[in-house]
Amino acid sequence: MLLASHRTSDVRIVIPGSADPAERYAAEELQRYVERMAQVQLPVVPAGAGLADSAIFVGASKDAAGRFPECLSGADGKLTGESYVLKTRGRQILLAGGTPRATLYAVYDLLERLGVRWWTPSEETVPFSPALRVPELDVRVDPPLIYRATWYRNAMDADWQARMRLDAGTMAPVYLQPRHGGMERFARDHSGHTYAQLVPTERYFDAHPEYFSEVGGVRLRHMNQLCPTHPDVAAIGAETAARWLDETPGCNLVSVTQNDHNNWCTCKTCAAMIEKTGAPSGPALHLANEVARRIERTHPRALVDTFAYAWTEQAPRGIEAHPKVLVRLAPIGNCFGHSIRTCPSNERCREAVRNWARLARHLFVWHYVTDFFHYMTPFPNLPPMEDDIHFYLEHKVKGIFMQGNGNSLGGDMAELKSYLICRLLWDPARRAATVREEFLTGYYRAAAPAVDDYVRLFETAFSQAGPQAHLFLYRTLWDNLDAYLAKPVLRK
Repeated sequence: MLLASHRTSDVRIVIPGSADPAERYAAEELQRYVERMAQVQLPVVPAGAGLADSAIFVGASKDAAGRFPECLSGADGKLTGESYVLKTRGRQILLAGGTPRATLYAVYDLLERLGVRWWTPSEETVPFSPALRVPELDVRVDPPLIYRATWYRNAMDADWQARMRLDAGTMAPVYLQPRHGGMERFARDHSGHTYAQLVPTERYFDAHPEYFSEVGGVRLRHMNQLCPTHPDVAAIGAETAARWLDETPGCNLVSVTQNDHNNWCTCKTCAAMIEKTGAPSGPALHLANEVARRIERTHPRALVDTFAYAWTEQAPRGIEAHPKVLVRLAPIGNCFGHSIRTCPSNERCREAVRNWARLARHLFVWHYVTDFFHYMTPFPNLPPMEDDIHFYLEHKVKGIFMQGNGNSLGGDMAELKSYLICRLLWDPARRAATVREEFLTGYYRAAAPAVDDYVRLFETAFSQAGPQAHLFLYRTLWDNLDAYLAKPVLRK
């Protein structure tokens, strides 16, 4: 379909009469980028406004359904969630999704097929096309992940994240707006380590020290966890969780997760449960189950999130997650230079993922993609990333957050890694090598070969360092001075 030629076009962008903000924004984005590519502005009109034969239907209006019934009506054509379609028929195009956010994604998909690329929030490619054509399309997209997030300072821009199809913001001060179709949020934006907020020490400890973890026979006031088997803790935690959900309209995720240190409870009841289930995660899962059971009555769509992290990484025996419990695996002890499947250092993670997949209906992952000891250290973790995502998907994981350097600009190849992560989370079927080449060529242009040499220098040195070389989050510098960070490599 010829969309525009020599700065003229008879095509209109048609939106529903009562369009959602994201549908209106989708039409505006399409209008904006077509104008930049073809130097012609397509008018945006509501459905039913005397339509011409040439139209791009953005969203599932009645007019769109009448022209594309196989895509928008009936059981076979029904779109749900973030699924969307791109379909051409003669001089008409349909761009519509199961939600307004998915419709926005359909527009971005079309723009990418026309050559637009958003490398970073500030750098993009918009090709000039005096004769702008849309190829024949009959595409349906069903993304495998319902929760996609990363954490890089340079990527903290809501418009860019929407264009890259991130839909969540764990830890990041980025709020996707109604024009972006909203976002997947944790209640009150408490996205992890929430025991301290659920049952605050300063409020309850003096009167009820039994609510908090007992270690070595002493209930801890400081650096504590909750006592997850105490029934009052579950009741108070559920009350707090329900209030957080009420205070975050439209949100259906609430975090009931351990504080970011050890000192899990070893009181008589907790110790017996740890013995019975074989892991400290047993009592933690018990608390999440009890909170889920309580708030299910008032918030039936809500999922109660609990960690499989550090001392709760290993799954318990003899206890399953409540149907409304979401387990988030965070393999912080992994080697990130080798794949989860193959590295001996990742055996603990492999076992945890497989076991939790048997116990829980809902699984997310909190993955790590940088050197926490020093963000500027070269961290050659790209080669295994594609397979790690596939490993998670094979074990029912439906959401992935990748934590990079969100504290400062810069960091090891932050722009490349942000782009690559976004691409792979949205479409894990993509080949990482292809995405990487696309980014280096599009972003660095003439410098691409030199930057590619730089990245491959460390990857090659790491691969040749032998099985004793690993990429751990806090030990990379001194562990690898004789491996890929050896002086000859650094000199080169």
